Amino acid sequence: MAYRNSFSAEEWKTLQFAHFWVFQAVAGSDNKIDTEEKIALDEIMKNGAKFANPLAREIMMGLEYNIDGINAEFSADHRTIEQGLIQVDDLLSAKVNPEDALVFKKTLMAIGIYIGSASGKWFAANFSKEEVAALKEAGMYLHVSEDDLQKPPLLSDILQSISE
Repeated sequence: MAYRNSFSAEEWKTLQFAHFWVFQAVAGSDNKIDTEEKIALDEIMKNGAKFANPLAREIMMGLEYNIDGINAEFSADHRTIEQGLIQVDDLLSAKVNPEDALVFKKTLMAIGIYIGSASGKWFAANFSKEEVAALKEAGMYLHVSEDDLQKPPLLSDILQSISE
């Protein structure tokens, strides 16, 4: 609960919704969320305790015990992906040290890659150009630069922790 106490209930809910916005952005980029993408999101939820970033781990562990309630609240939320991710970035900038905030945002980007790589046709790239564009846009809302992506931990390291 190291981070939870720094945020109001509404602010914490915004942070809990962050990975749902990334999921919507990437999985919904082709206007069709398929079963493989939903399974990938479920795997992410189940592996929340494995995240190296303490903020991501704390958020994901809290979701694990109330996933139905969080889903219902997220469904009732009227913020767009852009509005939500910009608010996430603002909250992180105001209340979390910059290093932890960046790793949390990179974790969100890795979640997007994991979701985008989950589906596709045989003999075709799993990560479509629409999904790549959606993930780049999400990164823009979160203020994650290409230089940020080159700093440790690398996205590949974060992805490995998700899939183990």
